[in-house]
Amino acid sequence: MFATKEDIQTLTGYKYPARQIQWLKAEGFKFKVAADGRPIVLISEIERLMGSGEPKKKTVMPNFDCI
Repeated sequence: MFATKEDIQTLTGYKYPARQIQWLKAEGFKFKVAADGRPIVLISEIERLMGSGEPKKKTVMPNFDCI
């Protein structure tokens, strides 16, 4: 449900919460700040912005040139 401290450090490239928060804001992530000052990010938010790894469905459009 929530990304771990290690996940957030890997995602942002920063060890310290203040820099992590700065990076998350700049990249448009939605998050909350815990009582200890660390950012809390839902895994679904990371998947939303970074991609879930699932292939996107191809939209099929009719070929009107045949008509």
